[in-house]
Amino acid sequence: VTLAFALGIVTCDSLAQQATPLRSADALLAIDQNRTTVVDRIVSEWGATLGKQAAHIHHLESLVAERDRIIRDMDGRLFEQVEQRDATISKLEARVAEVLGALATEQRRLEAELTAQQRVIAYRQSARWWLQLPWLRMRLWLSRSR
Repeated sequence: VTLAFALGIVTCDSLAQQATPLRSADALLAIDQNRTTVVDRIVSEWGATLGKQAAHIHHLESLVAERDRIIRDMDGRLFEQVEQRDATISKLEARVAEVLGALATEQRRLEAELTAQQRVIAYRQSARWWLQLPWLRMRLWLSRSR
């Protein structure tokens, strides 16, 4: 009984293995014969999804284009600001040079005046000045009294 049962299993397995290629060939033949139906079904299943993806892609492309436009605008404004800053810096540098020139001129004038004052002070500290001072005061008093 077990031998017959084992032979039956082996026979069923061999028949199933022979039938499988026939079934897959039949399936391929059925798909080939119903190609338009299969294509229509694939299109109906995936068409809406692909349409949504295409719309999303177009939306993303429009966002990228808008971002690029904004970047171009910002680059233009930044370039204008850099030009304005450079012009302002040039004006300030010219003004600083002018002020430094004026300060140098004033410094030379003040140094000359200081040198003159130092000569006067040195002269008035000398003995000659002290000897002339009483006569100077007398002449000044006489000129006021007239």
